[in-house]
Amino acid sequence: ESTGKAMFDKKTAVTAANERWDHDHVKLRIYVCPACNYWHLTKQVYERKRLQKNFRQKARLSQNYS
Repeated sequence: ESTGKAMFDKKTAVTAANERWDHDHVKLRIYVCPACNYWHLTKQVYERKRLQKNFRQKARLSQNYS
């Protein structure tokens, strides 16, 4: 199933991300898509890290109000 994004094999995705960094200094993450089983590039941080960051922020807020 096509997602409309550029589709890569893993090696090509790594190369594309590295070239983007070398040319534009844009840090990209690669990930395998569960919908199409190809690799894509994204600027978004890994969701688990984002969830952990949000949890830590909420924990700090609740400590401030205790």
